[in-house]
Amino acid sequence: MSEDINKYTNEQLIQLLNSKNELDSYNLLNLVYKENEISNKYYSCFDEFLLMVDGKTSFTRMRGIGLCLSLAKWDVDNKIEKNFDKFISLLYDEKPTTVRVAIGWFKNLLMYKPHLASDVLKALDHIDYTKYKETMSPLVKKDVESLRKEVLKY
Repeated sequence: MSEDINKYTNEQLIQLLNSKNELDSYNLLNLVYKENEISNKYYSCFDEFLLMVDGKTSFTRMRGIGLCLSLAKWDVDNKIEKNFDKFISLLYDEKPTTVRVAIGWFKNLLMYKPHLASDVLKALDHIDYTKYKETMSPLVKKDVESLRKEVLKY
């Protein structure tokens, strides 16, 4: 995968991010995250990224929340607030890895949208740890407590 992300149109980028080639899509995903830190170049793709949040695979859902919430500082149209329930739903995902990734992205979100802190805190109270394997449940709990501490800063 080329490091030159600029060679792709937004349409090609979306296709590659949804690719079944996990390695290529993961590498591209990281390049998009880096770009989202410094510019709003991919904010116009938000709606396409949002579709990924409802993806069939956990990999797609994790990519979707990351792509959307990595755009929090550029969200002038309040698309995150308008779709907040969709993002919160990933805190209750069947896959604990998806929950853990979502928790990480909520930390990023709060830096740019601290007014959502109380809603995030309420959502954390409804996570059912019993649906995860004994090996994953403590990890999810630890991540939730870490996010809870972050939320209380706001």
